[in-house]
Amino acid sequence: MKRSIALWVVLRATALAQVGSLQGRVVDFQQAVIPRAAVELRIKGNSAPLQTTTTDDRGHFALAGIPSGTFELRISAPGFELHVQTVAVKAGDAVDLLSIPLAVGAVGGCGPGPLGPPTISLNPIHAGDTELYGTVTDMTGGFIARVRASLKPIEKKNRPATIVTGPEGSFYFSGIAPGTYELRATRKGYSDFVIDRLELKVGERTDIIEPLEILDCLEGFRCEPNRQVHTIVLCL
Repeated sequence: MKRSIALWVVLRATALAQVGSLQGRVVDFQQAVIPRAAVELRIKGNSAPLQTTTTDDRGHFALAGIPSGTFELRISAPGFELHVQTVAVKAGDAVDLLSIPLAVGAVGGCGPGPLGPPTISLNPIHAGDTELYGTVTDMTGGFIARVRASLKPIEKKNRPATIVTGPEGSFYFSGIAPGTYELRATRKGYSDFVIDRLELKVGERTDIIEPLEILDCLEGFRCEPNRQVHTIVLCL
């Protein structure tokens, strides 16, 4: 009986020495654990998984009984990009991948839809002056406060002039040198609004009503696309 037990122990140890194991911890970009992430181990070039598991509440996973070889490890979780990496396992190895960060993925259905061109009107002012006045609204026409509007000259290396909209969603630039500018309006939670070429002329006030569309996304997730670009060149 003792001999049988000893033989079983030897055979068991020999079998274990011919395979390896793999473990790791799946986290997000802030090093928070990701539970219930799907983990697949595949033989390279084979679409069928050799082993599958999911991460536990601590983001940990473990795979055992892996034969010697080179494998493809695939990890997926809702809201994150698919993570794929090559892993080599040798007989008797216990491979610990430690922390595996997943990149944040685009949330399906978020991001701005097609936006129409801004409403622009021109009004004569005192000779020698150049002004730009704008109102930022949402897609329903409601005013948006705390929008950062910046006006940057294209031909020069000057720093952009910036202003933050008030309760009525308006911004106003005066004393501007005539020329071609980039106008940008940004606010957290909304798609960026950009006019990449806006020609401002002396003796004119350019009035713009520009819509921003809210990004219906979970906070911390990346949305694509994140900007709408218009080219406006006013030739009078």
